Amino acid sequence: MEMSEYKKIEELFEEIWRQFINLLDAIVITLLIMFTVLLVSILILYVFKSVALFRMAKNRKEKYYRLSWIPFVNDCVLTKMALDNYIIGCLIPLGYVGFFCVTNYCIFLNVVGYLLMTIALLVKLYSCYKIYIMYSSKYKVMLVFSVFTLGLITPFLLYAIRNNKAADH
Repeated sequence: MEMSEYKKIEELFEEIWRQFINLLDAIVITLLIMFTVLLVSILILYVFKSVALFRMAKNRKEKYYRLSWIPFVNDCVLTKMALDNYIIGCLIPLGYVGFFCVTNYCIFLNVVGYLLMTIALLVKLYSCYKIYIMYSSKYKVMLVFSVFTLGLITPFLLYAIRNNKAADH
């Protein structure tokens, strides 16, 4: 082979390497954007849920209404208002533990993880349902939206009814 052929092959490999690096850059930038959007979404959901629970608990003169600003503990405030029990609210953060169990390769931990996530979701949806009944006449529609979105819309629904007066149904 002549020297010019080596030079052409070397230039070809350099071009392939540059294209590969550009592709990796695009992938990393895309992942960073997705991660940022996820964090902002989580923050927005947290703020809406905390404001709603704070307002409703304060209006009901709950003793520990300020706990609604603490992540994961605000689920205890939710169950206190809905079911008059703080302890049941501790089941909801177990769903997050369950999520990490699912990412494990052990079949037993996967089953336990899905079970914990299901229990947490059911407790959260039932608690929100009880709150919807107390604060809104459209509680059935709110429950349907909550179930179909797997609870993702509940902070917005709680925020929408935060100033309503509690009704005796």
